[in-house]
Amino acid sequence: MTSDSSSAPLACATASASTQSLAELRILRFDEERSHIALRGALDVSGTRRVEMLFTSIVTARRLPAIIELQHLTFLSSYAMCMLIMASRAIRLRGRLLVLVAPQPEIEKVLRATRLHQLIPVAATVAEAEALIAAHPVTTA
Repeated sequence: MTSDSSSAPLACATASASTQSLAELRILRFDEERSHIALRGALDVSGTRRVEMLFTSIVTARRLPAIIELQHLTFLSSYAMCMLIMASRAIRLRGRLLVLVAPQPEIEKVLRATRLHQLIPVAATVAEAEALIAAHPVTTA
C-alpha cells in the first residue's frame, strides 16, 4: 500500500482543545521494503498515546527500514522520544535503520539537546534518508 502526503490521515488525535495540539500520523508508504510516515502536531503525552498503537504496528513491529517525517511536528515530549528510541532499537536489532526527516528548528534543538540525533539518524530530506537506508548494510544480530 502506498499513499501520498495529501491523503487523509489514518490516525488523528486531538491532544487538547487547541488546534496546535492536534497529533496526527499519516502513512505515506507501507510495503514490504519500508515504512514511511509523517508525524504532525504536538506529540505531548496525550497526543503520543493516541498515535502510539498505530505507530508501533506500522514502524516498530514490522522491523523494516523506516522514514519518519517531522517537518510538521510542533512538540516532542520525552514520552514521544521514548517511542522513537524503542522503534529504532527494534529496527536495528534486524540490522536496519530508522531515519528522522526534516525536523523544525525547535524540534532539532530538542533532538540535539537530548543527543537523540546520536541514536537515530536525522536527514534533511526524504532523498537523504533513503540514501542513508540504502547505504546501511543489512545485518542480523
